[in-house]
Amino acid sequence: MGRYNRVSPEDPNIWIFDVRLRMHMPGGLLNTAVQFRSMNKHLLTYVHAILTPTQVKLMRNYHLLLERQSKIVSQNDSVMKERVVDEATKTVMARMDSRPLFKRYHSAIFRQKMHRTSRDYLAVLVSDYQKGTITDEVIDYLTRFKVPFFVDTKNPDLSVWQKLSNCYVKINQSEYEKAYNFDCVEHLIVTSGENGAYYYHNGHCEHFPTWPMTERHYTIGAGDSFLAAFATRMLECNNDVADSIRYANIAARSVMRGVGHKVLMTRGLVDKEIERVQQLVA
Repeated sequence: MGRYNRVSPEDPNIWIFDVRLRMHMPGGLLNTAVQFRSMNKHLLTYVHAILTPTQVKLMRNYHLLLERQSKIVSQNDSVMKERVVDEATKTVMARMDSRPLFKRYHSAIFRQKMHRTSRDYLAVLVSDYQKGTITDEVIDYLTRFKVPFFVDTKNPDLSVWQKLSNCYVKINQSEYEKAYNFDCVEHLIVTSGENGAYYYHNGHCEHFPTWPMTERHYTIGAGDSFLAAFATRMLECNNDVADSIRYANIAARSVMRGVGHKVLMTRGLVDKEIERVQQLVA
């Protein structure tokens, strides 16, 4: 995080970014797990993943429990995103990704170890970033659990989730425009930024608007927070999808006041955001 405030003396077409703050935070699956854990401290939150040693340390700092079947890989195999954020405008100016696909033997060992573990889960949250972890064999394994599934997927083929009953798939608007096989998903939620969210079920679509933020805000990690909050509410309100989407809209809004990966989404934080929204609509 920093500022673009001068041009390069070598080339006036290149701006220099002065770095003022570096932050290392869990993202993707780990951010979803951290936010769910923060909202549900009375529950044990287990993580199954292919991880690096650095990510393992991050998880333990957030009191997440590493399952024995999680696969540890080297830093060179890690999935890493680096963002350059302008601190004045809270705008992401650039993003650099390391885009490894996990090797077949990584996924094979991961699958083998998954079969050795069985717990009485209340729910299963899945973050599928199409890096080679979530395979047909992994999904077949998940069918043994008769619990709600909450899925965030980057896979445009939604048919891969049809084996899971009581499954709620969340994608964003740009992912929705690339997706296909919609009829294979019983519950589809599409988040659309300031437009709120859309719920597709049994051939019908219901829109859940949100409320625009007048101040500058970050959108980093908002989708992870939405999924964590949606799953939290669903477990509390007897699977009331409409109520849970409204709650998740507000919860995601609450973390956008800071960097979504950095702000821990607590019930108190969401309650304050609910009060702000109530004042807006009053």
